[in-house]
Amino acid sequence: MVKKRITLIRHGMPEAHHKYSTRKMLKGSELIEYISDWNKSELSSDNTIPKELREHITDSDKYINSKFKRTKDSFRLLGINETESIELLNEADLPHGFLKDIYLPVVIWGILIRLLWAMGYHKNSESYGEFKKRIKNAYDYIDSQSDNSEHVVIMGHGFTNMQLKKVIKKNNWNHVMNYGGHSYWSFDYFEKEGRAKN
Repeated sequence: MVKKRITLIRHGMPEAHHKYSTRKMLKGSELIEYISDWNKSELSSDNTIPKELREHITDSDKYINSKFKRTKDSFRLLGINETESIELLNEADLPHGFLKDIYLPVVIWGILIRLLWAMGYHKNSESYGEFKKRIKNAYDYIDSQSDNSEHVVIMGHGFTNMQLKKVIKKNNWNHVMNYGGHSYWSFDYFEKEGRAKN
């Protein structure tokens, strides 16, 4: 038996973080642009990568990221160019296209949209149920990769990682550590006993 390992990382800081501060006022009709800007965003030049993260993932031979540019670019900043991109790891696709004439701070929009989404509202987005199913499928894929790679490293997103972490724990992985809370470049590390490679 060997220790199988998963490391779950939140990507680095994107330029969109500066453009859309939590206090910035947005009209409901501007949410589609906000979502698009985040999904296309380059990484900020302000990124500082923790040395603990660099040291922690050097022994991996399997790196997986979402389809969004900021996760692929985060791996590149770490010097990792050979990665697999899968849509299952994309950030939650949240509803938009309502309350078009209402102005609210970005932080309030984030809370309101997630509350409505969790209650079943999903205009122009995947439903909460679809999202949870996607995250379960993402876990199943990651777990299958651990059959051939002792340390699988995932570069994901804040909300997606929070949900994926719950699924990993439910499947009897030991949560060894968290570094950095939920900030950019934070990571969670899990271990589980498994069969040795043939």
